Amino acid sequence: MNKELLALYFICGSQDCPDGNLLATLEKPLKAGISLYQFREKGIGAKDGIEKKRLGISCTKIMSV
Repeated sequence: MNKELLALYFICGSQDCPDGNLLATLEKPLKAGISLYQFREKGIGAKDGIEKKRLGISCTKIMSV
């Protein structure tokens, strides 16, 4: 793995966001220049099934802008 990718590594899921809005939360670290993001949607309050899949796709779209 390219170690430069790990320079500013951000891990988060909607269960980690006080308001549950992962997409809004993800905007801030993106603007700060994260080098890598890990979508980690698990545990109490996490989305599952199609809701989790849709959220993951939305995160991918935000990351590719």
